[in-house]
Amino acid sequence: MNNEEKDLPENNLEPNEAQHSASASEHTAHTESTDPPKEQAAETPVKEEPLTQAQHVDVRPLQEHVRRVREEIGKVVVGQDNLVDMLLAAMFVGGHCLVEGLPGIAKTLTSKLLAQTISSSYHRIQ
Repeated sequence: MNNEEKDLPENNLEPNEAQHSASASEHTAHTESTDPPKEQAAETPVKEEPLTQAQHVDVRPLQEHVRRVREEIGKVVVGQDNLVDMLLAAMFVGGHCLVEGLPGIAKTLTSKLLAQTISSSYHRIQ
């Protein structure tokens, strides 16, 4: 044990907290070494917020809603699980969808059902 290790307090953190703490100190050390010179820092003030433990978000309600949407669409459309997943993913990120495929595989029907299930509007462009 060297002198630096003797001066450090004992680590009473859980394994994940210890890893987070170590990575936080590494991050701080990294950002300190890449700070701009003093004269540039005065021109563009940068407010550093202390790193905190990650906030845990309970996604179970969202998972339940997604399960119910899939279940409702599955009552009418069979075999388009991948399409439904892609439509939901596009919806969550606020994007648009271009659905391509052979005629008769329920692309329009699936899209309309999704819009009705989540009480949204549907627009088809050819």
